[in-house]
Amino acid sequence: MPGIILASATTVNFAGDWTSVDTALNSALGPSLVTFLGVVGTLLIVLSVAKYLWDRRRGGGGNHQHVLYTTLFGAILAVPAVVMPAILTIVDAVVNLFLKILP
Repeated sequence: MPGIILASATTVNFAGDWTSVDTALNSALGPSLVTFLGVVGTLLIVLSVAKYLWDRRRGGGGNHQHVLYTTLFGAILAVPAVVMPAILTIVDAVVNLFLKILP
């Protein structure tokens, strides 16, 4: 049975589905939520980099993992209209490639 399901799926479009979800959420919640998340994400990035530079200045060496993860999380919050579609487009390409390879 699993072969039948894979054979019927020719392509996937996660990025297109994300656009539909993003549009529905923006119309239901309003664009103020997206603006708020953008501000929070930007603050996370700025404060994380400032804390890292402060720790380096004080001789602590700074926490590289903390800055990486916080910046990544802040970037996802700050630009959901760019980051999520980009990630989903890459996933689309990989999944569609495997669907073409499989019989």
